[in-house]
Amino acid sequence: MKRFGWLFVCILLSLQGLAQEPAPQTQPQPQPTSTEQEKPVEAAPTANPVGPETQTPPTSEEIQAEAEQFEPLKPIGPVVDYQIEVSLDVEKKMLRGQLSLVYDNQSPDSLPDLMFHLYMNAFKNERSTYMRESGDGNRFQSELDWGYIDINSLQIAGVDMTPFIEFVQPDGTDPEDQTVMRVPLETPLAAQEKLEIKATFTTKLPRVIARTGFYKDYFLVAQWFPKLGVWETAGQRGRMQAGWNCHQFHANTEFYADYGNYQVSISLPKDYIIGASGSQVRQDEHSDHKTYTFELKNVHDFAFTASPHFLKKERTFDPNTTISGQEYQTYANLFGISQEQLQLKPVKMILLLQPYHANQEERYFQALTYAIKFFGLRYGAYPYETITVVDPPVGARESGGMEYPTFITAGTRQNIPEGNSGPAEVIIHEFGHQYWYGMVGSNEFEESWLDEGFNTYSTGLILDECYAPDANHFSLPPFHFKIDQLLGAKPQDQKAFFRGAVVWDRGRDALVRPGWKYWNRTSYGINSYPKPALILHQLRVLLTPDVFDRAMRHYFQTWQFKHPSSYDFQTTLEQVSGRDLDWFFDAFVYGNKTTDYAVAFVNEDRLENDGGYLETNSGRTFRSNPKLEADSPKTYTSTVRVEQLGTGTYPVPIHIRFADDSEQVEQWEGTYPWHDYVFEGKPRVQSVQIDPDFTLLMDLNRINNYWQRDVNNQASQRLSSKLLLSAQNLLQLIAGGL
Repeated sequence: MKRFGWLFVCILLSLQGLAQEPAPQTQPQPQPTSTEQEKPVEAAPTANPVGPETQTPPTSEEIQAEAEQFEPLKPIGPVVDYQIEVSLDVEKKMLRGQLSLVYDNQSPDSLPDLMFHLYMNAFKNERSTYMRESGDGNRFQSELDWGYIDINSLQIAGVDMTPFIEFVQPDGTDPEDQTVMRVPLETPLAAQEKLEIKATFTTKLPRVIARTGFYKDYFLVAQWFPKLGVWETAGQRGRMQAGWNCHQFHANTEFYADYGNYQVSISLPKDYIIGASGSQVRQDEHSDHKTYTFELKNVHDFAFTASPHFLKKERTFDPNTTISGQEYQTYANLFGISQEQLQLKPVKMILLLQPYHANQEERYFQALTYAIKFFGLRYGAYPYETITVVDPPVGARESGGMEYPTFITAGTRQNIPEGNSGPAEVIIHEFGHQYWYGMVGSNEFEESWLDEGFNTYSTGLILDECYAPDANHFSLPPFHFKIDQLLGAKPQDQKAFFRGAVVWDRGRDALVRPGWKYWNRTSYGINSYPKPALILHQLRVLLTPDVFDRAMRHYFQTWQFKHPSSYDFQTTLEQVSGRDLDWFFDAFVYGNKTTDYAVAFVNEDRLENDGGYLETNSGRTFRSNPKLEADSPKTYTSTVRVEQLGTGTYPVPIHIRFADDSEQVEQWEGTYPWHDYVFEGKPRVQSVQIDPDFTLLMDLNRINNYWQRDVNNQASQRLSSKLLLSAQNLLQLIAGGL
């Protein structure tokens, strides 16, 4: 989903957090600390690495050997097979449907019951978990605004189980919450057996809220049918005991479901234009309505939209005209595979556009083309035939910025000038969910960073590559101008934006945490979106970009159509890099450690012979203080103390420059809160800088990384630059550019 909880945070950090951000630097590179060659991927991890190691760039033969060693695991077959027929009552905002579901128990376990998500009951009353956590109930002013889902009948293996339906609260909160339904089985479902479930249901759509609902005659229909939870066997995603993973619908959580096949028939008035997950395979005309049938295989959800006002536009993503031979060769060399293995597929791009946004059609298709191209080249080809993009109307923007299989909602505003990358960011980000949430079935209830964070990171790479950093404008009609030109400040890349949020957060929560257990909604947003994106950039510095990029592709290829955990990702990085990363993940992924290195002080003492009354073999003598003599040698004993004000450790270089312009570089592991570096017989220390190349992206405060003897105006210049950057971010947010 588009960054929502932390957009407000970014306004705050524009005023305070980014005031600690130096002017943007060049791309940080790993700091050499040894001459050890990169370990082959089959080697055991280093025994106790404390930080980055120098890695000689691998040869093409080594890359090929690495690629051949790690063959992608075969995906399991679809677990669920949904066939749904539904009609939309546009006046009553109601869906009436019947569902036929075949569940294939591919686990080794015997299942005593079934658990279903009834997400729409989150909007039934103010006693639901969602409403209690969000406080959104006061938004609904009339009966029509509320929503719910009723299961009218339920048969399992031909037996009527409707009387045995019960609502449960697996997370132990809000006893009247009705977003999870449990149905006991008369006979447990044995391993490797199938079960047929039939149901009829009625869904009342709410006024647009939480990525679903209606606004006048516009409908975004998501999380609208009874959806089976995920049965996890012992050991899967670190689970201790087998059982259903089927959480209540929380205000800070999204979704998790099994893969399956969908065939959905939707009936609605003739004058409505429809868009949906999958490919349309049939259209039936009736006297007063039409029925559209869509099919889609190997996905974990289905959503659709309908409105009489859409402008429907279609184009084809053609890899033959979009990707050059040189681009194929570049990525083939990086990943050690052939250009044929990289080949992307044509994709039908469908855009459902609001008439008053017709002038932005080209912008939508351009961003979507970039997304299909670069996600495909970096991670793997998009395997589906279509991708549908919905442009929500004014008044229903809360349904924008969301992802469903082969179906995403975007959003823009009128009068946004050319060059502003805000709308493109939404499109690229939502398309990216086809990968990290769609094809890699991350559990967003429990490990949201594996989807949102990975996607924020990936989106940032594409924005930095395809859009100029100064493409963000201030747009408040009738004024349109470039903020960078107005303020005279250098533009930020995506990493700088991510860093600002981390500076503001200061380690309140770990990345790996159930979404409803974060400090608050802001902390959930930071730890799901920008903080994990920055963590991934830090790992890219640590392992070197080429190694990390290969590991990311291998992770995607290995875990397609499965449900990986954070540990599975760590294991992938360790396999590809040959490095032990426990120290990093324990501190910054499973833990909430922070880093803030600082120069505490610099002390010095002249080394010439001491003055005063001195006792010698020949008796007491007096010597004047040579330190007061102008022509005496000027060498010193200098003590440079550095300290770690954070709670985590990451190795950093320390550059010391002396009065004769000579330099010395020390490497500090930061494992103790402070450390002294003593230099004897050296000229005076002129400056000390911790991590001058900014390899430590997670450092909370870079201002205290620097000490200089001679006072000049550099500090004020740096502060002015930071304030300009902060003002730039704030103006951009006010303008709606994000």
